Amino acid sequence: MKRIILALFIALIANQFTLAQQAQNDVVYLEKGGVVVGTIIEQVPGVSVKLRTANGNILSYQMQEVKMIVKKQQEQSGTENKTKVNSEDNISGYRGFVEFDYNMAIGTPNEDCIGFTTTHGGECSPHCFVGAGIGLNYYLDSDVFTIPLFANVRAFLLKKEFTPFLDVKVGYSLGDEVKGFYLAPSIGYRIHLFDISVGYTLQKYKSSRGDKLERLSIKVGVNF
Repeated sequence: MKRIILALFIALIANQFTLAQQAQNDVVYLEKGGVVVGTIIEQVPGVSVKLRTANGNILSYQMQEVKMIVKKQQEQSGTENKTKVNSEDNISGYRGFVEFDYNMAIGTPNEDCIGFTTTHGGECSPHCFVGAGIGLNYYLDSDVFTIPLFANVRAFLLKKEFTPFLDVKVGYSLGDEVKGFYLAPSIGYRIHLFDISVGYTLQKYKSSRGDKLERLSIKVGVNF
C-alpha cells in the first residue's frame, strides 16, 4: 500500500511539471520587433502589461511598446485570434512549488524523516503568494507515512529572480500512527526556478512517547 501511495505522488509531480510548461501561453509582440513568451500576471488596460517568463523573470511593458498580444497555442494552430492590447484579458497569476526536504528531530522522540510537498495557488501581488498543498513524509525509524494537507503563504522580499522569501505552511496531517496539527515555517532564497530554505516543523500526534514531533528542516525545490 505504501508503494502505491508513493507511486501516485510521483505521477502527480510529473503531471504538475507538464501543466506548468503549458501555463506559459501568452505571447507579447513589441513595436520594436521583439517577441516575449510567458504568462501574463498583471494587466492595466491601455496602460501596461506584466508577465512572467519560463525562467522566472518578471517583465513589464507600457502599452505603447506593445503591438499585440497572442495566445501561444492559438498562434501554433494558425488561427487568427489575436487579442487587442487595450482589452480585458484573463490574467493568470498561477504559481506552483515542489519541495523535497530532510527533517532532523529535536528532542524526544528522536526520529528523522524525509518527504516532499507540492503547493499550487496564485499571487495576490508581486511579493505575495497564497495557495494550498499536499505532501508525503516518511519516518525513517518507525516506517510510518503521513500526508500533510495545508494552506501556504509565501512572501518574496524582493521583486527579482534572486530573492529571499518567507514561507509558512499550516494544516493537518493524515496517517495511521502520526496525525494532527501541522505547522512548517521556513526562510529561504530563490535562484531562478530553484529554492533552498531552512525551517522548523511541528507535527502534533498522540503517543505514549509524547504529543508532538519537532524537527529542523532543510528543503530544496523548484518553482514554476
